[in-house]
Amino acid sequence: MKKYILLLLFIPSLSQAGEFINGFNLSSPLLLSGTLGYRFSHDENPGMGPMIEGEAGIGGGKLLLGFDGMDEGFGFGVKASYLFTWFEPVNIDPDNQYLGVELQAGNTGFIASLGGYTKISGDDESFIATLSLGIRFK
Repeated sequence: MKKYILLLLFIPSLSQAGEFINGFNLSSPLLLSGTLGYRFSHDENPGMGPMIEGEAGIGGGKLLLGFDGMDEGFGFGVKASYLFTWFEPVNIDPDNQYLGVELQAGNTGFIASLGGYTKISGDDESFIATLSLGIRFK
């Protein structure tokens, strides 16, 4: 019970130090996915800021950690990513895991991403490229 109370006390401090971001993407290999992220200390340091993000879709999921500079207007992001596949991923088999890097660019809510990943477990290809188009909300 104490852990839940501490968590409830911690969540408001997160919202004051940065901002939550969510959205939807169309991508390979995840197909249709939803994303939820948190950009740290955005108000104090406009421009690029550290961000953690999770994405879950029909074909798998991703955990991303890196820097994001997309707010109002045009911006860029660079993130390290862990990708895992399940159900029906596009052009690769399910139950594979990959590590990679994603480069992102966006303009006021719209985002495009290009990634390169190398396989860390599974029976599919040793390298894959990903492409994603999406919408972000604050």
